[in-house]
Amino acid sequence: MNFYSNGKLLISAEYLVMHGALALALPVKFGQSLMVKPANRKGIYWQTFVKDKLWFSVDFNHDFSYKNASNQSVAEFLSFLLKAARQFNPLFLKEIEGLNVNARIDFDINWGLGSSSSLINNVAQWAQIDSFDLFFKVANGSAYDIACAQSDKAIIYQLRNGKPEFNTVNFYPDFHQNIYFAYLGKKQKSEASIKIFKKQSVYTQSDIDLISKISMKMLHASKFNDFVNLVNEHEQIIAKIIKQKTVKELYFHDFPGSIKSLGAWGGDFIMILSKLEFDDIKRYFLRKKINTIFKFAEMLHD
Repeated sequence: MNFYSNGKLLISAEYLVMHGALALALPVKFGQSLMVKPANRKGIYWQTFVKDKLWFSVDFNHDFSYKNASNQSVAEFLSFLLKAARQFNPLFLKEIEGLNVNARIDFDINWGLGSSSSLINNVAQWAQIDSFDLFFKVANGSAYDIACAQSDKAIIYQLRNGKPEFNTVNFYPDFHQNIYFAYLGKKQKSEASIKIFKKQSVYTQSDIDLISKISMKMLHASKFNDFVNLVNEHEQIIAKIIKQKTVKELYFHDFPGSIKSLGAWGGDFIMILSKLEFDDIKRYFLRKKINTIFKFAEMLHD
């Protein structure tokens, strides 16, 4: 059996998507596969590879207790995930004698592109259960990344009364050649960021409604300058809510263009909007010791 799930980038509504704001999100060409094969041994031997290098291994018993884990915290989460899957489907792996399971992540695990969400979606497919049910059982967040894991096109996503609703959309702006994505080099832990947001942030329903409107305007923007203005407005709204300076103010105040945080602020990926030539953009960010930069089209499925 083989399963595959996409990684993701959250283009708009970070933080507030958890509270009903409409978000624009982008599945990316990077993702995670899961291969399950019978084995001539008892139990489940699990290996996770990151960019073809062995990153984690563990031996599971049929009750998902484990031994020989190369990383204790990863093994704990994986055991928790498999047990949760069995709660939704009591027959999941009940009759299996032995299995070899290979998970393969084809991007740097520090990039924050969805190593956890793509794993959850793959396990849900394997267990033949609802991916959103499994996500909400084992993780915090809005689950927009689960929707991205299942879609090869951009999505608009919203929680309505706690229930996920999403639709695929066409998001390939005429000015896409002026949009870039760069990795800041600092892995953000989503769970920790969500806890900080819930503790410190102050927002209103009007903030949620305004971000929802901006998300839709971003989706339909036909002119580059309009898109830039929407991004700048979005950054200022979220900055005020979470009581932080924008990423441009903190690190790139002299950059000739706009910069937007994607997902949890302070790390992972940013979106760059500029009419500079790509080589000039790369030179600027290299001076900031940032060397992982993609053109818009390079992040998308072919």
